[in-house]
Amino acid sequence: MTRSQHHALRYLKTTKASARTPWRHRTKCCAITQSQADKAALKEKRLSNKTSYANALNAAQDVLMEQAVKLRAEFGTHSVEYYFEAIMQHSRFQSKKKAPNRWNAFLRAEVKKHNDALPDGEPRAKATELEHEIAMVWNGMTDSEKTEATTDAIEELKEHRANKSIAVHNVPISAFHDTRVTLDKIASELSNLAARTGKKSLLIAVRSDTDHLQQPFVYVSNEIVADYFHTLTRTTTGQFAMRLEACCISGVTGLVSNYKQSFLALKKETASIILEKLCEVAQTNIPKMFYSNFDSLITTKYGVVVVGWPLAKFQSPSDVGSMTELKVLSNAWKTGVATFHKMSQVEWKQWDDENFQRVLQVDGANNESNNLTSAMQPTTASEPSADLLMTPPTQYPEWEEVSLLLPRSPGKFAPTKEKESSKRTAS
Repeated sequence: MTRSQHHALRYLKTTKASARTPWRHRTKCCAITQSQADKAALKEKRLSNKTSYANALNAAQDVLMEQAVKLRAEFGTHSVEYYFEAIMQHSRFQSKKKAPNRWNAFLRAEVKKHNDALPDGEPRAKATELEHEIAMVWNGMTDSEKTEATTDAIEELKEHRANKSIAVHNVPISAFHDTRVTLDKIASELSNLAARTGKKSLLIAVRSDTDHLQQPFVYVSNEIVADYFHTLTRTTTGQFAMRLEACCISGVTGLVSNYKQSFLALKKETASIILEKLCEVAQTNIPKMFYSNFDSLITTKYGVVVVGWPLAKFQSPSDVGSMTELKVLSNAWKTGVATFHKMSQVEWKQWDDENFQRVLQVDGANNESNNLTSAMQPTTASEPSADLLMTPPTQYPEWEEVSLLLPRSPGKFAPTKEKESSKRTAS
């Protein structure tokens, strides 16, 4: 049966569904009235339980991922995702085990006896093919004959199961069968739901790894849904599923196809790594990383210095113009070549003294340069000097202390030419 015929049967089942009739009677229960405060408390409790449950699930998944990382480090033959799926599938294998019984042991022994008698090259028979004949023989035996015939066979069956339980399973094949059975059950339930309630549904399932064997799975409960999907997206559900699978396998990085987008993404990632490591070393939450004034805004405040900066210039990753330099910077922080160091009290005191002397030297050099520039410029006779303007009157001795706090420049304390001319006119 082709896929189109299979879908046609589903649509036929949906359209020819009979009307539902009541098949049981229910008595109306008494509603319990609650106040607004009780409802609010119950809502808060449910939200708290939901949050706690989600956190517990995340913690459990982290534990499984840690075990997968350990298996990867110990064996190293597959990826971490492979061992994580193996752990998840192992729980599925354990849940489907049944205790061995005498009928299973007798069936296995008879099938093995039948296949051993076949000549070489003949296809071996399966248990399902011989089950009916062997069951007739089994039903004709007494309890004592059954016990006597399966005493050794049941022990062999236990050893066979133990051997299968410790053997290495093929995880991709197991995941394929798990996916196939689960999706078929979901599709059947959706078909039944459509027949009962008339609900329309669309289901698309794709793989996320090339190691998986499952093809894109598409289920549509009605042709109307498929037609609307085609009208909306200008593509069929099958084509959309294949494109979605390609996107999931390649990952988000597969969408970053040009140089500029990858360059910007690496800048953002590197800046995030640097800020994260800074907060970790400083042992506090620093909202922003400063590069131009790192000494005054970071080191002076938090006592943190940079060690092993790989580039010639200390600047933000967003200001780096070369992809090569940006990759060097990113790898340096990822591998630990570049890092932050939190200084002790003695180290910080020594750094503060050295930084103070360095600032004094820079200020002194700037002052000498400014004095040399001002000496080369001609002065006008109409502008009085700053020393003359700021000389305090001799009749006010208290100005001797105040003058030490005033700036040695004309500024707003110097009288303007307009004021002088108005005074002369008034006199």
